[in-house]
Amino acid sequence: MEFKLRIWSAKQPDAAPEPPRYTGFEFAALPTVAVGPDEVPPEVCLNAPGIAYMTEFVLGPGAPGDMIRSKARKYVGEQASWLDGVVEDLQPEPGCPRFVFRCDRYAFPPVNEFTEKMYISLWYPASAGLYSNAAGIVSAFGDCIPFCLPERYGFSVPPETGWAEAGGREAFEAFLAAADRPVVWFPSLPAVRVTARDAAVPGTGPGGHVSYLSVELPEGLFRYPEWNAACRRLLRRLALVGADPATGAGGAFFGQFVRRREGVSSWWWRGIPDELGEACVLGGPYARCASQAGTAISPGHYYYEEPEGPGLPPELISKPVRRLFRRRGAYSCPDDFTLARTVPEELFAAADRRDVAAAGGQNGAAAEGAPGDGCPAENCSEAPAEPGAGN
Repeated sequence: MEFKLRIWSAKQPDAAPEPPRYTGFEFAALPTVAVGPDEVPPEVCLNAPGIAYMTEFVLGPGAPGDMIRSKARKYVGEQASWLDGVVEDLQPEPGCPRFVFRCDRYAFPPVNEFTEKMYISLWYPASAGLYSNAAGIVSAFGDCIPFCLPERYGFSVPPETGWAEAGGREAFEAFLAAADRPVVWFPSLPAVRVTARDAAVPGTGPGGHVSYLSVELPEGLFRYPEWNAACRRLLRRLALVGADPATGAGGAFFGQFVRRREGVSSWWWRGIPDELGEACVLGGPYARCASQAGTAISPGHYYYEEPEGPGLPPELISKPVRRLFRRRGAYSCPDDFTLARTVPEELFAAADRRDVAAAGGQNGAAAEGAPGDGCPAENCSEAPAEPGAGN
């Protein structure tokens, strides 16, 4: 089996590398190729800025011994230092890292109570069973932002189970799929918090709850193009968790990527927020009500970026309400949201639909259409643009 190493670099080699010769083996450098952000492993592009080239080294044929592999790693590491790059070992030794950084890395902003945040938040129908789609969630995080995978997880604070000690990805998928109560999830820095709430799991409380998944990151990462692109890519991937690839049925009915202020808080769904943030995804009943076409990411899910929006009817929109309250002698203005006049009842479990309607009556916003009426035909009389026509 051939032994392979790669250099992911911000610089292009001035000339083709000429690797040393080893008795019985050929050590060759393949031509350097230009790469885009989607082709670079997230562990590399989210740690090192400006990666634009990849050079692969192949040592073979057959399986070289430990000494020859060590010499090959040393040579490739020296080349990576000249190129300001990252070495990827495709067959790492046990206990050795897959990636070795020989370049400047991102200076992640400090995380404390004063740190501005940005959020990737998604809402799924109560019938979707968020925890049962654990494999899709873990795969999306691993492919887009691995820092969101948990360092520790469990049912209590602090979490009792370590990611590495418990068996890594497969063990966590099994734990999440079998969870019968809310999960505590501590991600790796710079990710601040991951919240996953399954409406089908006891303990989330009574009322019209939906399943909810949220990722909290330092807002300072937004200025890095690689992180900006990764957040949008993660939003699109998570929106399709549990969706049927052929029909688009299932998955998230709404998701957004927003800076400094989270949209509709928690798993109590009140309607589409009036500020969509940097990007959003619509699915289910909301996708059918959109008058503006977005980029189709599945047969039933559409992606939008501001300032273009989906053009939803106003009765589906939830608006922020600001209240003043006294805390320690000072006034604060937390964000709350009104309940939209129309909330599609299919989003909630059957037992919760009466609670949603009752909340709408108490909110005083159900003058013409009570929550639970779905998306009436008269509200969507204008023919939507052709799905998937682009922004």
